[in-house]
Amino acid sequence: RDELVSSVHGTLPMRVRLGSPIEIPEESMQWRADVPTGDLAMLGQIIPQIGAMSGKFSLHADVRGTPRHPDLDGEMRIFEGRMRMAGREEVFDGVAARILLDESRVTFDSLQARQGRRGKITGNGVAQIQNGRLQGYRFDLDLREVAANETGVYAALFDGKMQVTDGPTVNGQVLPFVSGHLDIRQAAIRYNFVSVSETEAVAQTVQPLYWTYRLQVRANNNVHWEPPEGDIEFSVNLDVEQTPQQLILFGEMHAIRGTYWFLSNRFRVERADLSFDHLTGVDPLIDAEATTTIADTTKTEVTVLLSGRASEPTIRFESDPPKDEAMILRDLTLGVDGGVATIGNPVDNYLTRALNRTLSEEMSRALGGYINEWQLEREQGGLIAGEGDVILGVGTQVTPQLSLRYRERIPGTGRATRPDATEDLFNRDIEAEYRVSRLFYITSGVRQGRSNSLTTGS
Repeated sequence: RDELVSSVHGTLPMRVRLGSPIEIPEESMQWRADVPTGDLAMLGQIIPQIGAMSGKFSLHADVRGTPRHPDLDGEMRIFEGRMRMAGREEVFDGVAARILLDESRVTFDSLQARQGRRGKITGNGVAQIQNGRLQGYRFDLDLREVAANETGVYAALFDGKMQVTDGPTVNGQVLPFVSGHLDIRQAAIRYNFVSVSETEAVAQTVQPLYWTYRLQVRANNNVHWEPPEGDIEFSVNLDVEQTPQQLILFGEMHAIRGTYWFLSNRFRVERADLSFDHLTGVDPLIDAEATTTIADTTKTEVTVLLSGRASEPTIRFESDPPKDEAMILRDLTLGVDGGVATIGNPVDNYLTRALNRTLSEEMSRALGGYINEWQLEREQGGLIAGEGDVILGVGTQVTPQLSLRYRERIPGTGRATRPDATEDLFNRDIEAEYRVSRLFYITSGVRQGRSNSLTTGS
């Protein structure tokens, strides 16, 4: 294959007699193996934890002793390597290692890799061999300015020390177990704790599983939570564990500073503490306080207090000078001059999602699960600050493949729309969806306009 040349030569005693099986006596032997330019791509076929690998290796080994008691003495060198681990996005270049071989042990005398301009991993390790089979291993790794990334969840730059050993057996395969600590230099958390759909998606990412780990993650500052509505800097003290069954988080995150857009108003984050206790998955307890000033003649200062689970927080409003919550919401959403807040702003949508989530859960319980989706929305924008009539939608899953949805405009709930807004003549509709596979589905529906005319589509 390309320039790959391997040679093995040696002597082995044998007894060959006509009419009898060949015998290998327990006498001295001597073999020599030389692979000057091997292809590292073969490791990706042997080790499941390697997602992709390229580069070269050299191998020079002598085998002496006897057939039943071989004595191995050799050396393997890895150079010009490039590697991506299975289930990860990070790529490491300059992978190099010096490996010493004997009949009972494989010793990684040195191991190093680069990432980008400044990231570096160094380490060493040993693997125990018995009767030609791997019995256990341990690698000690030192990481400096290494970046880790999971698209849509987080990106981090960190230092740390790790130990990699053989861990639990899953589906007949022994998975590596990674333990140690990470000191975060900087990080951006893009996972939105307040989204139930994302929480459910993360809970499903443990399959297929290539690694298990237990890591202490620490940061004094420079860890930014970046949901669509804001940017908050945190200090972090978390224990993160991936078991064969689940992802477990314990610890706390404390806000240092930040801003958050709420009902089209920019709030200053005075306090935001997240406590992970793993009682309900990746759904921390939140204790937060944020303030903003409404630009009216009294310069009203509004404080929003959030508590409870991040996915379903309890929200309270206070103001100075004091106002009731209805008046505070009116000022925040409509403005003190009667103006309408920005249509489609993210926090209006957040409150709309929270209301619809609560409505779906309560109504589904009341109806024994026959209706599993309830939704309130306006023609344009969010439910609170949007325009037009309120529309009620319900849905049910008839079979795993077939679902039905029904929507109807609620009379008497209209709110004036902008002069340039396009009016939707929809009055009610029903839609059926049949899912052929995960990627393909067929829909068909009937819509009734305000003129009582029916239209169909698919």
